[in-house]
Amino acid sequence: MDAYSRAVRRISAYFDYCPDNLSIDDLKRYFADLIASHSWNTVKLDRSGLPFFYRYVLNQHWEWLRLVKPLQVKRLPDILTSAEVSIVISLTHKLRYQV
Repeated sequence: MDAYSRAVRRISAYFDYCPDNLSIDDLKRYFADLIASHSWNTVKLDRSGLPFFYRYVLNQHWEWLRLVKPLQVKRLPDILTSAEVSIVISLTHKLRYQV
């Protein structure tokens, strides 16, 4: 809950007024600047905290949640198959890193 209130404080400080009357263009601008200056964790927290504020504090509908989507990170599995290990080694250009 503290992170959600921090999201509301952050957007209030960004616009220097209460975020209850922000337009969709204001929110787009805010999130564009937030993406450029903060980590995806911060963006995700604000993306969750602001709808909570609108829905449960202001009793307003939140429609545009799909405009800001975090990147989908493709992570390596914890255990690689022998074929995957071969690919990783073959893509390594320096011999000392292959060893």
